[in-house]
Amino acid sequence: MEETEHKAVAFDVFQEVSKNWTGLRRYLFRVHIMVLTSAHFTLDVIRFAAALLEADGTGRWRARWQVARFLFGEPGIFRKLGSRYRDWYRPAFHPWDHDNRMKLEQWRQQFG
Repeated sequence: MEETEHKAVAFDVFQEVSKNWTGLRRYLFRVHIMVLTSAHFTLDVIRFAAALLEADGTGRWRARWQVARFLFGEPGIFRKLGSRYRDWYRPAFHPWDHDNRMKLEQWRQQFG
């Protein structure tokens, strides 16, 4: 809940800090950082999740293959992100374009 409530803070700070940049420069920088972050995050998830499988006796490459399959094949957690992830690459994107305040309210009622 906490992360969802504040999902746009860093984005808005970036918008403010870069307000004197051209729209193209701001967009290209944002896309560049998203590509780098996505690559590093994906590789880290695969590496660290595979390390847990390896600790349980699964071979190194088999463990990595199983994690990659889980993320991109079945059930395909990353694959299911699809359009929501691609939206970050739209020039006029803002995190609150995915308005999930109703979900936040459901969580508050359930856990609050």
